[in-house]
Amino acid sequence: MLKRSTPIGSPVQHHPVDMFNDISWVSGTLRTNGNPNNYINQDGLIYLVLEQAHVVPWTFSGLPTSSPERVVTTVKRIQGMIFTGEDAIGQFRRPPRLGMMIITTPMAVVRGQVPLLSEAKMENFLEFWRGVFFPVLDASLYFIAEGQGELPEEAPIVYLNRDYVITYVEG
Repeated sequence: MLKRSTPIGSPVQHHPVDMFNDISWVSGTLRTNGNPNNYINQDGLIYLVLEQAHVVPWTFSGLPTSSPERVVTTVKRIQGMIFTGEDAIGQFRRPPRLGMMIITTPMAVVRGQVPLLSEAKMENFLEFWRGVFFPVLDASLYFIAEGQGELPEEAPIVYLNRDYVITYVEG
């Protein structure tokens, strides 16, 4: 006789997120399969889809704001990302060892704590990090350009794209 199994809940989650690239600031809801902190770094992830999006171009672009139903963006063009909902922040597992850094990207300077995995040191911490996005905890944000709206000055977790890091220093 076969036992009836309990249905497993869907791993699909929806999380409010803000992200920035070299043209705009985009807010919306990101659909993930499971923990969003892991999802953004899964192998083979090429693009992210934000629903109920609001796009605010940097003022230097001269482009208008818009609110499309859906925005698809390639992962490799996202400079930074902030999960703004408590659920995503609550699913983050804080690493045991952190170091304070100031990190410069083309659109922002971010100061906060980064994970130092294994034997990583400040000068080589990215060699130990797997995935496109690495977290910066208890972050202060300083944007290089202005948006057509208010930008956050602080965030519990900011994910930066390792390919957009220009410089970093202990801070």
